[in-house]
Formats: sequence, C-alpha cells, structure tokens
Amino acid sequence: MRYPTLPFELHQPAAAAAAPLCALIAAAWVCTLASAPAQAQTSPAIESSVPYVVKNTDKLLVLGRTLLINPADWSEVARFNKLPDPNRIAAGQQLNIPTRFLRSTPGVTKVVGVSGEVSVNGVALKPGDALPLDAPVKTGTAGLAVLELADGSRIKVMPSSLAQVVTSTNYPMRDSSRAGSSNWFSGLMRLTTGALEAVASKTAKRATELQIQTQTSTVGVRGTEFRVAYDEPASGAARTEVLEGKVRAANAAQNTGADLPQGTGAVIKPADTKVNVVQLLPAPDLSGTASDLLRPLARWALPVLPGAAALRIQVSDTDKFDKILSDIKVELTPGNAEAAFVSLASLPLGPWVARIRGIDGVGLEGYDTVKRITIREAIWRVSYSTLSVLDGRSYLNWTGIQGSTEMTAFGYSATLAADAALGQNLQSFQTGYQRLDLGPLRPGTYFLRLRSQTELAAADTPPAASAATGAAHNGLSTRIMRLDVPLGWGDTVRVLNSALQQPSE
Repeated sequence: MRYPTLPFELHQPAAAAAAPLCALIAAAWVCTLASAPAQAQTSPAIESSVPYVVKNTDKLLVLGRTLLINPADWSEVARFNKLPDPNRIAAGQQLNIPTRFLRSTPGVTKVVGVSGEVSVNGVALKPGDALPLDAPVKTGTAGLAVLELADGSRIKVMPSSLAQVVTSTNYPMRDSSRAGSSNWFSGLMRLTTGALEAVASKTAKRATELQIQTQTSTVGVRGTEFRVAYDEPASGAARTEVLEGKVRAANAAQNTGADLPQGTGAVIKPADTKVNVVQLLPAPDLSGTASDLLRPLARWALPVLPGAAALRIQVSDTDKFDKILSDIKVELTPGNAEAAFVSLASLPLGPWVARIRGIDGVGLEGYDTVKRITIREAIWRVSYSTLSVLDGRSYLNWTGIQGSTEMTAFGYSATLAADAALGQNLQSFQTGYQRLDLGPLRPGTYFLRLRSQTELAAADTPPAASAATGAAHNGLSTRIMRLDVPLGWGDTVRVLNSALQQPSE
C-alpha cells in the first residue's frame, strides 16, 4: 500500500480559536468557552487535542514517526477525526491530534520573584529556582512567590497560601509561521489553601486551558486575568473573580455551572445547586484620599464604596505588586463607612504603592485602584520664635504650625545639644506652654528639636476629627533646628528674634 506524500504543518485555525478544547476531570473543570452559550449543566468531557492543517510538502509516514509516541496510533488519530480512509488526507484538511498520542517534553516552571517567607518542604525558595512538579509552595503571612509557567503565564502565590504545579507539558510542533517548531502547552495548578492571582499569557498556544484547581472547582483559561481563592476550607467555598476575559465556573458536587464574563465573579459552595454570577464592585475612588501619611500612626482615611462590606488594602514597593508588604482587611460598619480608616504604621518611612479593592457581602473582591503614598515623619514647623534673657536664664517662645493650621498642644518637650545629631551635651526640657526655660546659655551654636503632646489620646482621635481641628497626634516633632546664641548674650544682647533657624527641606 502506497502512502500519499502530503505534508502536515501546525497552526491554530480560527475555528479552534473560537471554540477551544477543554480537558475536564469528571465534571469539576471550569473552561473558557469563547463562543459557547451559557448552560445550566456542565458539558461532557472533551478530549484535548492540537489542530493541524495538511500541506503538500510532507509525507504522512513522517507524521507518525516524528509527532506520535507510537506511530501505530495513527489509526486512532484517524478514528478521532472520523477519516473515511486513514491512508488518505488532502491539502487544507484540518486534523485534531489528541494530546495523549503526542510526543511531549516537561515544561519548566521558574521562580521569578520571592518576598517574605516562601518554602517547599521547609527549604526556602529563591528567584531563579526551577520548581519541580508537585512541589508544595508554601507562603507565610507576609510571603509571596511569583511563578512563571512554561507558556509565559505568571502566577502569584499570595500570602498564607499552599499551591503546587501538578502538570506542565510542552508539545513541540512544526510551525509554518516561524523556523523550527513551537510549543503547545498544557498546565494545571492546584490551590490547597489561600489565594492565587493569575495573568495567563495571551500569545501562548495551548493544548488545554491553563487550569487552577481547588477542592471544589477548577478555572481554565487561554488568555485572561483572574483571581482564585480557597481560603475557607471548612465551608468548602471557592471564589473566582474575572478581571479580564471569560471563564466558566462549575460546581463539581452539583454538576452545575455558569459563564463568568469580565467583571463578574462567583462563590462556589458544594451545597449550592446553582452557581450565581455576581457583578464585581467597581474600583474605589481614591482621588480624595491622602497621599502623605504621618507617623507615628500613619492613619489613612478610606474611601466610601457603595455596596462594600469590607475593603482590602495591600501595599507594595512597586506597581507590579510582586511583594506584598502589608495586607489588611477592614470591615465596614453599616451606615458609617465614612469613619473607616487603616493604620500603615508598620511600614518604614518612604514612598510606597497601595491598592484598595472593595469586598461585597458574599466575599467577592472587586477591581483595584492603585495610588502612590508616602509614609513621613509627623513634622510640624516653628513659624516664629524669640529668645530672651531674664535674671540670667534664657527663655524660648515660639508659634507652631502643622500644614497651614496653628499648632495646638497640651504640652511640649525639647532636646538641646551641641551637635546636629543631638548627641553631645544633650539636655531635655518640658513645658506646658509655648515657652521654654532653657536655663543659663553661653554664647555658641546649639541644636534643638521640639516635640508636641496633644490633649487627645491618639488612639481616640479619628482621622476626620484630626483634620478638622488641626490637632496634632501625640509625639509629633519638628525637624532639628539651629539656635545661634550671639556674643554679649545677657549683657549687650538680651532679645533675639527669629532665633530658631529651620533646616532646608
């Protein structure tokens, strides 16, 4: 029997792109269906395959030898494609080759970012590591790992999570659009607890959807941005939030499902007979929130977001959020959302990037708004000062301001030294007024810093009240100021106006 000399070359036909094939496990898979209508019942399992288009420069015999694990499986490929004659194919004909027959190579998962405590079986992970299959990636309460899959997709294993790459397979195929070959990818991650953020590569060729599986659901996509969380194992609830693209969510226990288009989400519980599609909360408006947060409290008044039962605030050092330095959930009091605030006092001084999202009544988290903030020392300034001498003692009087508001405080303390580091001949003073007895001063150069003490306890001062009254929090201080006491002080010179010299900003 003579085989025809017809070539085979791989590309992704439009029909395959419009209705991608999904590899399902029982009825638990969630698959991206770009053109399929929503159904109340999950679809039957469809075997994963890779599309081919027949060309006219290759031999059919070579196909079995180079692409299939066992060349004899060509008869099964022909049966899968319902070919009338397994030995005859025509140029332009599309074939779908089941992945179970294809040769493959392992796909490498790279660790591209690590922050905080991240480990596999007690061994710390570091950027550049190759992650073996089934290796359990565990993140601490402030830990985060960024994994890059073989198809270029990036998965963030969020704090307090446990996840592993179960499947990572490349199917190398010849491609007419480039020299040599290209890979078709199949990958599956399992989330045991915690949360993942995924950005699936939009340019990758996939034999199956990129899948993230929890105990009760699986999300499968070809190119989209979404979140998956399974942080309440006791209830068996898993949630999915689609920020871009479209997925299909399935409840394995009930064999039901629903499409989740962009901007929607679902909480899947084993006991629920229906998957309810919920519109995600919009990104909160941060235009009216502060950019500078003052230590020691570093309180941030939060925005009002209708429909939100809580807000999640995350802080990172870059807008990529590959490192989560602070992750805080603030429950909102019904009817009093304006009083909500968060303290970021645990962050070091300096610039940061914060993002806030709303959480609705069923626990779904909405869109983020990102804002750059700066944690600063709580500084107030001396706008005017005089130094005078009476009975051999020097008295410092001043007027203080914070921002554009006059300083009001219950008391003040001061440190005075002979050097700008406040380390030499250090003296301390206290007063209940804006007048300080510095004792006998000799001519020379001194350095001084004032600290205020407010009458209101800082923990009892809501941000709105503080902003309205101009009251300073406990322990706010000035920068270190210079005090030059001239020759003849106390004799020929007895009053010095603008005594304190402010440092340059």
